[in-house]
Amino acid sequence: AMLSDVGLLRALQEYKKDEMKEKQIKRIRDYLGKEKDVFEGEKMKSVSRAGYGLLQWVLAMVKYYEVARGVAPKRELVNKLQQKKEEAEENLKNINKELKELAENLEIVTQERQVQSDKLKQLKEDADTMTRRLNAASQLIEGLGSERKRWTEDLQKMGEVKKRLVGDCLLNAAFVSYAGPFNHEFRK
Repeated sequence: AMLSDVGLLRALQEYKKDEMKEKQIKRIRDYLGKEKDVFEGEKMKSVSRAGYGLLQWVLAMVKYYEVARGVAPKRELVNKLQQKKEEAEENLKNINKELKELAENLEIVTQERQVQSDKLKQLKEDADTMTRRLNAASQLIEGLGSERKRWTEDLQKMGEVKKRLVGDCLLNAAFVSYAGPFNHEFRK
């Protein structure tokens, strides 16, 4: 009845072989072990070609299970290593991103440092210029300190001259008036 079912071939093709359990495989082995003479390849072929094909499929599934059982830990290891690789790549990506940001920040800080260094250099030059000017002004003031005494004396003399200025101006005006329009002969 099972061999006459039209969906049998599709069911065998779509069989979920990765979900086979140890218990199922043990039962198949026990059954194949008990009936060894019946399930021999050529005997089965002479009895039923469809049964022979089904037997080959069952034997292939048992072999697949044995191979898959040995491969399963390796698959798990590959999956774990793949996961670790992906995590490491993600970490590397994050580290590279952070490194890029730090490099950009370092570039900005370096540029700011250069600007500040240039500004500091300019300020030092300005301070040196101001110091030289201040020293020159101090020397000038010290040099002019001796002139202060002379200027004070000149100021006092000018104060006296100021007092006589009106009289001197009157005397000079009289002289200019007298000497101006008259020549030497006429004055005589």
